[in-house]
Order: sequence, then structure tokens, then C-alpha cells
Amino acid sequence: MVILGYIIVALVALAAGFVGGKLYTEKVLNAADLQQQVDDSKQQMDKYREDVASNLAVTQQLMTDMKANYDNIVEQMNHTTKLLEQPRAFDQNLQYFGADATAQFLDPKSIPTDSKRHKNEQIQAQPSDYTDGSSGLFDNSGTPKQVETTQD
Repeated sequence: MVILGYIIVALVALAAGFVGGKLYTEKVLNAADLQQQVDDSKQQMDKYREDVASNLAVTQQLMTDMKANYDNIVEQMNHTTKLLEQPRAFDQNLQYFGADATAQFLDPKSIPTDSKRHKNEQIQAQPSDYTDGSSGLFDNSGTPKQVETTQD
């Protein structure tokens, strides 16, 4: 019976050792998995920080370039405004518009009004294509007319 007691105690100790070893092994394996997850998380965080730093550097460079472009635009606009505000001397060689338009640009009072223009013009006769008889291209005298054309 003593032997039977030793055997029972040995079986209980063996079972307890087996259960304890199993729990200890699982705990160690879980700790290793958790440590691996922590290391992976740290690596991901470091990579994320590097990406953010790189993106911020690129953004800063783009913003610096954009500021330089805007400064250049403002400088060009100021230069153009100064050029437009300068008084211009009249130069006959640089006349782009006709004399009436140029006169109106320089002095709007000097351009003749419609009544002044038509006063000098007196109609002598109607244009020949609108007279009572036929004329020009609409002349039906039977002789063919040669039409003059101009090529540009």
C-alpha cells in the first residue's frame, strides 16, 4: 500500500510536471511571439517616421519652389504695371492704327464727328450698278464680259 501511495504521488507529480511544463512552454512561446510583434511594430513605426520625414522634405521643397514662382510672378506684374503707367511719347513710325484712331487715342476731342465728316462729302450720283439701266456684270448687251480677279 505504501508502494501504491508512492505510485499515486509519482503519477500526480508527473501529471503536475507535464501540465506545468506545457503551460510554461506556451507562456515562453507567447512571449516570443509578442516580442516579435513588438519588434515588427517598432520597425513599422521607424519606417513610417522616415516616410513622413521624406514627405515633409519634399513638401517643403515644393512650397519653396512655389513661393519662388509666385515671387517671380509678382515681380513681373509690378514690372508690367510700371511699363504701362509710363507716359508714352507719340512716334509716327510706330503708328499701328489709322490717323483717326490715333488722334482719338491721343486727343479724343480732335476726331471729327459724323456731321463734320458727311458735310464734306456730297453725293454726285448713285453707284452705277443701281441705276435704272443695266450696267456692270448685269449688262445684258450680249457681249461676254471678262471678270477681273485679284489673287492675294
